[in-house]
Amino acid sequence: TDALAKKINGSRVACKVQNRLDRYKRYIGVCFVGEVNLNKWMVRNGYAVAYKRYSKDYIEDENYAKKNKLGLWAGNFIYPEKWRKLN
Repeated sequence: TDALAKKINGSRVACKVQNRLDRYKRYIGVCFVGEVNLNKWMVRNGYAVAYKRYSKDYIEDENYAKKNKLGLWAGNFIYPEKWRKLN
């Protein structure tokens, strides 16, 4: 949360919502600050995982974060989707 707030730095965030909904009826979208794709930035820096069920767009970014042990990849964690299933 802190890293994302710092990245946004009070700037206007614009999200492009796709017409698709996930299984919880949430909209799927991509958010930007200027030209910066925040979804991509978060995954590439290890602050989020690529949600491969809905998009293959961020797989390379996740691999980069894994390889460089950034964010979540610096330690061990349970994928959010698996955690939700277990809890």
